[in-house]
Amino acid sequence: MTIIDSSLRGANRPRSLRSDAVFSTLKSKILGFEYVPGDSLTEIGIAKELNISRTPIREALRRLEHEHLVQIIPHKGAIVTGISEEDIREVYVIRQGLEGISASRATSRLSDENLAHLERSLSLAMEKLEQGETDAASTAADELHRLILSVGGTRRIRRMVANLKELTERLHEVAMQLPGRLKVSIEEHRAVVDALKSRDAEKAERLMRQHIASTEHDVVAAYRNWRTEGI
Repeated sequence: MTIIDSSLRGANRPRSLRSDAVFSTLKSKILGFEYVPGDSLTEIGIAKELNISRTPIREALRRLEHEHLVQIIPHKGAIVTGISEEDIREVYVIRQGLEGISASRATSRLSDENLAHLERSLSLAMEKLEQGETDAASTAADELHRLILSVGGTRRIRRMVANLKELTERLHEVAMQLPGRLKVSIEEHRAVVDALKSRDAEKAERLMRQHIASTEHDVVAAYRNWRTEGI
């Protein structure tokens, strides 16, 4: 049964807010592969599924088309295009640049306390991995990305990376379940932290780029598996 976000309901809510909620719900379903490429989305169908009026749906579909997640066909509705392998590769190429730059900038800005925090996070990540708690391990390991972006990124970089990560979040989760992938990721994070501790900006940027390229490889593999077997 579909769980309806309370922000979707309520005739007294501003139309823009209701449109935002519909947009977020539909986008989440597309990126989570609840709707798959080729699925047809009509205003009537969405209104029935989400138990809402049709008023905010048209604008939400237009926004999805603007993000290249659907194609609107006049008098027929929208067809889900979703995310392609080319899209995934583009996401990670851009992330290499943005997060590589952020790692370089962060090298001289991270405090000793920041670096000690990263060491503890990686130790926790490996401990959780050995205990079979993969979600907790992944969360602890990802502290590296968060802190580097926080210290070395700009507001625009942080916003862009957040938007890019949203597009591949579900595939990234699947990729981390591939045998050995999470351990490799933690080891790659360790190499970046060692470069940061050495205050070697060039090496930190290079290793961050290599790590994101490595992640891209396995996310693409997860995508190809989904195309043949489903998630």
